[in-house]
Amino acid sequence: INEGEIVFLVGKNGAGKTTLLKTIAGFIRPKTGKIVFQGKDITYTSPLERSRMGISMAFQEKRIFPSLTVRDNIHVVSRACGLNEDEALSKALTLFPELEILLDRRADTLSGGQRQMLALSMAMLCNPKLLLLDEPVEGLSGKVASRIMDVIRKNRGTRISVLIAEQNVPLVVDLADRVYIIKEGKIVKILEHPTITYEDVIKHV
Repeated sequence: INEGEIVFLVGKNGAGKTTLLKTIAGFIRPKTGKIVFQGKDITYTSPLERSRMGISMAFQEKRIFPSLTVRDNIHVVSRACGLNEDEALSKALTLFPELEILLDRRADTLSGGQRQMLALSMAMLCNPKLLLLDEPVEGLSGKVASRIMDVIRKNRGTRISVLIAEQNVPLVVDLADRVYIIKEGKIVKILEHPTITYEDVIKHV
């Protein structure tokens, strides 16, 4: 994955997309092979060490701190990357202004779309070099899904590389610089922009 690219992992349920993301993030250790990030072998480093290197993951489960307010969720992450509270709030609200009226709400009272906006803002707060997203628009309304993808689209060409596990083929075709088709844990086809088409993705999945 090159700097600033948006790359998709596409495959059926159980193909290994989420497993690969969690392996890159350090939550699963590979049985064979190795993981190299910015020229360094990180296969045996912890998730915390990888986070400090600039690898950030937003899980499909929208992992946030449910008993904390939106504001406090943002502050927890800000402490980890050395941002003061005002800087962190400003950055999160720049990404998703919709969160401003929700700052004092407990996270467990948010809708699915609001939780995903919070989770993504938290994942992006520390300026990651590699952002891992696991089906970020699954189960969301068209309007909210569009907002999520607009934020991701704006990072194209920046220093943030994005790797997304996704099954929404129109979204993949719209955003991808490259697509890796996965079957049974193996990459079986690579598609490159600008020749990525809906028909090609469907054919190889």
